[in-house]
Amino acid sequence: MAWFCWSLLVCIVMIASTVNGQRMFPGQCGMSHPCAQICKNVPGMGRVKCECESGHILAANGFLCISEEDETIDIDAETSPTEAVVTVSEETVDKAKDQQGSGGQEMEGSGSGTDEDGEQETGSGEEIHVPSPMVLCQDFECQNGGTCYVDVVMDKAMCRCTEGFKGDRCAESVVIPPTTCEGFECQNAGTCYINGETSRASCHCPLGYEGEMCKQTVAIKFPSFQSHSYMEFSSPLGLYRTFQVRVDFKPETLDGLLLFCGEQDSTDKDYFSLGLVDGKMQFKYDLGGTAPGIITSAVTVSLGKWHTVTINRDNWDGWIQVDQEKPVKGKSKGLYSKLTLRSPLYLGGHSNYTAISQTSISTGFSGCVERLVINNVDSDMRLEPRGFAVGGVDVGECSSGLCDEGMCSNGGSCVAQSASRYLCLCPLGTAGPTCEKDVLLHIPSFNGSSHLVHQSLGKNHLSFLEIEVIFRPHQPTGMLLYSGQKFERAGDFVSLGMSEGHVEFRFDCGSGPAVLRTTEPVSLNEWHIAIASRTARDGTLQVDKRRVLSGMAEGAFTQLTFAGDLYIGGVDDASHVSKKAEMSTSFVGDIQKVIINDKPLDLIDDAIRGANVMNADHPCVDQPCQNRGECAAQHATYSCQCPLWYQGINCEEDIEGIVEVPSFQGSSYLRFTSDWVLKRVGGQDDNIQLEFRTWSSDGLILWMGRDVMKSTSDFMALGLDNGMLKWSYNLGGGPVSILTNQTFNDGEWHTVSMQRQGASGTLMIDQREGLMATAPGPMKSLDINNGLYLGGMKDVAELSFKRYTIGFLGCIRNVMLEGDKLDLYQDPSEGRNVNHCA
Repeated sequence: MAWFCWSLLVCIVMIASTVNGQRMFPGQCGMSHPCAQICKNVPGMGRVKCECESGHILAANGFLCISEEDETIDIDAETSPTEAVVTVSEETVDKAKDQQGSGGQEMEGSGSGTDEDGEQETGSGEEIHVPSPMVLCQDFECQNGGTCYVDVVMDKAMCRCTEGFKGDRCAESVVIPPTTCEGFECQNAGTCYINGETSRASCHCPLGYEGEMCKQTVAIKFPSFQSHSYMEFSSPLGLYRTFQVRVDFKPETLDGLLLFCGEQDSTDKDYFSLGLVDGKMQFKYDLGGTAPGIITSAVTVSLGKWHTVTINRDNWDGWIQVDQEKPVKGKSKGLYSKLTLRSPLYLGGHSNYTAISQTSISTGFSGCVERLVINNVDSDMRLEPRGFAVGGVDVGECSSGLCDEGMCSNGGSCVAQSASRYLCLCPLGTAGPTCEKDVLLHIPSFNGSSHLVHQSLGKNHLSFLEIEVIFRPHQPTGMLLYSGQKFERAGDFVSLGMSEGHVEFRFDCGSGPAVLRTTEPVSLNEWHIAIASRTARDGTLQVDKRRVLSGMAEGAFTQLTFAGDLYIGGVDDASHVSKKAEMSTSFVGDIQKVIINDKPLDLIDDAIRGANVMNADHPCVDQPCQNRGECAAQHATYSCQCPLWYQGINCEEDIEGIVEVPSFQGSSYLRFTSDWVLKRVGGQDDNIQLEFRTWSSDGLILWMGRDVMKSTSDFMALGLDNGMLKWSYNLGGGPVSILTNQTFNDGEWHTVSMQRQGASGTLMIDQREGLMATAPGPMKSLDINNGLYLGGMKDVAELSFKRYTIGFLGCIRNVMLEGDKLDLYQDPSEGRNVNHCA
């Protein structure tokens, strides 16, 4: 408490000038100033004045703020002063010691009085009281003419250096710039100018550089602006009749230009502008009519706070909204309703305020910008080619210093998530704000900052590549999978992702990309299957059961090679992604399965590395299924796949009695691998008969194939396709299919007979005339080794190569192989989810 009281007294004797009841201090807002909450530059004086936010009043010292409710001094404000400007000479310290005396009595000087606001004001008399802690400066020697002062927040002595020196004791010399630009060379294409405040040469630095001589590089992601800064972007398209622009910003001053774009680089013709005028947002747009539309927000922004401003224009009509306040509407006058824009889009200021005088704003924005969205498209504010910015002057980075403290544990790396928030990228198996938790991963979930990295696809897929991804998106845009080259943003690549809800497949063989995009968006928070393939320059894309899309890559090259790693769910550096992929946002959602050329990836165990991967939210993580039941991860809902003759939500119940006529649920199957069965199926001839009934229009009834299936492998399948029966087989020379022109999903029992002699096959249903077909090629024998499946398979879509995506729903009985009846209860070697037929 004693320290606090002393600090307040010190504050009262700060050297400051007073004009019209307002104290002013040496310094510059954004650099060195004592203001606890709001700092304002005093034009042309090299001084600042302080103000307080709503609910506070300015203390008598002129820089601290007092709460209106409890009348306590707010020294813990968000922008609390780092330096109370208290200059103390040795003479002053000596007088203070004399006046303090042994009893510590305060002596009233003859130079005190009150200003016109009634605040106590210290004059220039010699009987100024300086408390004893000021002797901190007595033994603190500042070199080279530096002056000691006391930092009332840090409670320690510091030095204010004269021109040409720096450091804690002003011991380090610095080069003083000349008063002219002659011989003063700025680096990295910077331009020299004479600083009006210092009257010395200084440098305007191009985008990407900073420092006195523009020697230091700076990566801009969340730009910081001074009053003379600005960024340039290419003239935006699609703003002719209507547009919507959103900016997230934190202002340091109440005036400044935030956005400008025009038909010319001036206000002589069409233009629109957005800026701060006396703390309110003002949106102007001139369509070439008799008067521009001028719309001003009803609310005043708070300095040092984040705000969102959204402007909209629809022909003549416009409106502006700040944060969640009610939009303010307006209208331009005249006959013209279209806006022609050809100049660069300026952010944070302009290069020539005389040319844009009609905006009524003569200075640039001061503060930070975190986000710029134009017609729902986020503008990447990094410099080309990584971002959209094409130029700029004296732009800093708002997130600088966020990760200086190294707060991430367990090998996590810190990155700036926004202008004021950091993010730890946690290695696989760790999680938490600082990667402090251990996590056992099952099905990966991605949060927009996550990714998994697998081995490069290399040269293993030169002419043919097929990718299947089972995913559940939570956001409409994000990268599901990417692989390309190591060099920057060019060369062969393949990408699969989502853009505004649409699934998009792109690949480039080196001479131009193919772009396949679904016409309708997929639903969020639901599971989907995307199958993307390319053969040479030809590509296809199918999502769920939708129509297959086709497309072709540009140019003459037909082979794909990959030097970079395979990324899933996002990338660790968007600058590695080809510009032609047009995808830099990471996926937000869950990815359950990735299959490349028929080979499933073990997403977690096979990963080289990854970051910020968590478990997807589904019940299989808790392993709820009993009696060796398997939890179905391909569904959004809880489902256990029960082994033979068990049932229940958790496979906890025995099925009573002998199941002579089994029923199948779409996720069910019976598998027969005994020698008795293998001798009666496949080979030169087949004679299979069975009875079924169903109400479903799709599903796999019977399958015979090989342990390791390829797209060209031998197989035989019977299933339902839109209610019609379809019998297919492949002897190695290519598949052949027989499809009925009648539907059989009427719930009645039907008898189907499949007879094959060599390449010729006959399908007969309900003793009607048979349908015949012949397999292509010279092969006569069906080569299978994986037994006989009834009602489906464990992974129907994968093992049938998408010929079927679901198992049978219904009942099967009286299965005959070469005239002998198959025992559907005793003979199965395995199965799941099979029960009595109702």
